Amino acid sequence: MPRLDAHSVAGHFDQLGWHYRIVDNNTVLTGVRCLVPCYDYRAALEVRTTERWVYLRVLLQRDVLPARRVTVLRFLSRWNQRCHQARLLLVDDCVVVQAEIATVQCHFGAFRDALSAVCRYSELVGVEVSVLATNPAAGELYEAVEAARENDYSPTAGRGLTAEEMDFDFDLVVNPSSSAAVPAPSTAAR
Repeated sequence: MPRLDAHSVAGHFDQLGWHYRIVDNNTVLTGVRCLVPCYDYRAALEVRTTERWVYLRVLLQRDVLPARRVTVLRFLSRWNQRCHQARLLLVDDCVVVQAEIATVQCHFGAFRDALSAVCRYSELVGVEVSVLATNPAAGELYEAVEAARENDYSPTAGRGLTAEEMDFDFDLVVNPSSSAAVPAPSTAAR
């Protein structure tokens, strides 16, 4: 099997009609335009090939301040619980969305799915990551909400329903299992 390189990746981008730039034999650079309500931003997308893996990475945020890293990591961790085909990472002081494809499985469909995943998550979390990484007030608010969620101060948190709460009042006449149980409508009310 021939080695997958930047020209193979370029062929996948050509099939999608996507503009790109080949940097070297293993790297292709392009971008993602993320349209979210009231905001339009562009993020850099790098596709790098290695002997065994193809990595698709979207750079969401540079220069996450050291004081904001814990907040950003908490946010990324919560999102990673729901992510499929991509992960959100804090690498050095940058936030990236990354998907990996095994080189032997990197056909057009797998590439398209991975590209779709990194684009989708970039659009879903990009603005929030930027705000949390750069705005201390937003970070503090997020931390307060997370602390409340973890401690859940509501009086019913962490307990099941009481016997009285489980005693639902079902009117079986309203929702009968057979039509014979339903009384005929009264004509006197008309």
